[in-house]
Amino acid sequence: QILALWMERDLSAQAGELPPAFERAEAVEHLAGILGSGRSALLVGEPGVGKSALVYEMVRRISSLEALGELRMAQVAQLSVALRMSRLKQQSHIFEAFSELMDALAAMPGMLILFFRDGDLLYQLGLAAQLESLCLRNLRPMIIEGRPAAMHAMLEDYEELEQHVSMVPVPEPDLAHARR
Repeated sequence: QILALWMERDLSAQAGELPPAFERAEAVEHLAGILGSGRSALLVGEPGVGKSALVYEMVRRISSLEALGELRMAQVAQLSVALRMSRLKQQSHIFEAFSELMDALAAMPGMLILFFRDGDLLYQLGLAAQLESLCLRNLRPMIIEGRPAAMHAMLEDYEELEQHVSMVPVPEPDLAHARR
């Protein structure tokens, strides 16, 4: 029930409906390798460069049983801080709600990868300290998507977080790549 309050989409259940990402095989394999090793990934790039597309392509490959090593049986849930905040009576309760989420995740069986598309908001609301705690407890690999400035600032402010996440820059494709 707690996870449902945060869930924006069950990506694994919607894998057949997710759009494919073209010309991104290396980046998808890199992302899958990070998550398969138990680490979390920070997808860093400007809006519209294809950060979410990498995640969606990875989910499509997992569901079609294409070789992605350790992730073969993983489920991926897209969570939203903004959605959870909209359901709270007071925004200041977000810290308690995030703690409840962490405790619920500790009790959940199976391989569940959390995907936060609003990583900038995690940082702006001061949830990065709890995110760091979640990583230290090594409960689940996560994917956090955000803009470069916010993600770099988060890693500067929470240095231990950098030991548990791998930054994956997602640059804007060049014109030739976009044409292909």
